[in-house]
Amino acid sequence: MLQGSIKKFCVVGLLLGLFGVAYSATVAPLYFEDIGSSSADQPALQKQRWDELMKYKLWGTHGINVLHGTIIIADNVGYNGTADGDFEMADNEHHFGGPTIVGGSMRFINSANDKITTGPVRVAGDLQVNGQAGNVMEGNWCVEGTISSQWNDGSLAYWDSLVGSVYNDSLVGGVYNDTYTLSAKKGGYADCDTTIAPAVEVSMTVPNWPDPDTWDDKESFAMNSNYADEVAFIHVPPDSVETNVYGTFDKYYQSFIIGERPSLGKKLYILMPPGGKLTRIYSKAGFAFYGGANDLQIVVAYVKDSLHFDRTTMKWD
Repeated sequence: MLQGSIKKFCVVGLLLGLFGVAYSATVAPLYFEDIGSSSADQPALQKQRWDELMKYKLWGTHGINVLHGTIIIADNVGYNGTADGDFEMADNEHHFGGPTIVGGSMRFINSANDKITTGPVRVAGDLQVNGQAGNVMEGNWCVEGTISSQWNDGSLAYWDSLVGSVYNDSLVGGVYNDTYTLSAKKGGYADCDTTIAPAVEVSMTVPNWPDPDTWDDKESFAMNSNYADEVAFIHVPPDSVETNVYGTFDKYYQSFIIGERPSLGKKLYILMPPGGKLTRIYSKAGFAFYGGANDLQIVVAYVKDSLHFDRTTMKWD
């Protein structure tokens, strides 16, 4: 669950970062409330804040809670982060690549086979690790608070041996913390400047967005079959079919629910025109991902030049 005190939510940041897509587009009609009451207020500053947010492939202003197993966002392009909340993961098999910047505490809870690849990691609060098998902890770790172990009678020796990389000598890191004493220590927290790990962006948040002219024609999205291997599609039209002044495709839903009934193998395909298109997906009621979406795969696919987009069904043939 991604936590945040936002009125409405868009998943564009997650999708863009997750698949390594980089586009230049205005933030409008989205706007940051601490800058202005609309996207027309200080547009250059609005755009600068948007570009800063787009560094993140996974962002939760007030926390990221991954309380189910097998969650993999292994791409090392793009940050993972929070402004002031905790980052927690439990129940095995997590993989987060790239810089991880946490404004609260970071906790591995009863969890094995967790991988933090490339790094670096900065934690403004406390760090709780554990001694379960199969973990990979790459890069530098800068922790302002305390570092403790959930298991092994509190011993940090196993985690200390993991810091850096067992796969790539160039990624070997260390620990920057005032009270840490084991061999991986490289310095105190004050020694961890932004050349070692990016700073926590405490003022970063997600933008708000105005309602469309009407909600009456907006559908709901659901993937809630209790049968295995459920497949769904979101069709992104080419510019020849639909364009707007923002250079984006903005898709509005009444609600967006996946996994309300349990089943494995769910796949959501976002079908892009050749070359791609900046796509923003909005949900009036927010985004609900239940336990039945535990192994959900979101796949961005680019159609072939020869495929036709049907203007009546608004789908790729």
